[in-house]
Amino acid sequence: MAGKKTSVYLPEDLAAAISASGQTIPDLIRAGLIAGERDQDLRLAAVVEDLLTKLNQGYILVHRP
Repeated sequence: MAGKKTSVYLPEDLAAAISASGQTIPDLIRAGLIAGERDQDLRLAAVVEDLLTKLNQGYILVHRP
C-alpha cells in the first residue's frame, strides 16, 4: 500500500469519538476534506447567486482595475 505512515497524538475525547464513529482515521480525514470542498463550493454559489440577484434588481457591476 502506497502512502505515508504518520503518528499523531489524540486527546482522549477525540480518540473516543473516532472509536465510536466506527470509521478509520483515513476515512474520517477524507470525509472532512470532502466536506470542506463542498462548503467552499456552497459559499461560491451563494456569492454568485447574490450577484445575480443584484443584477436582476437593476444594479450595474463596475470593474475597477
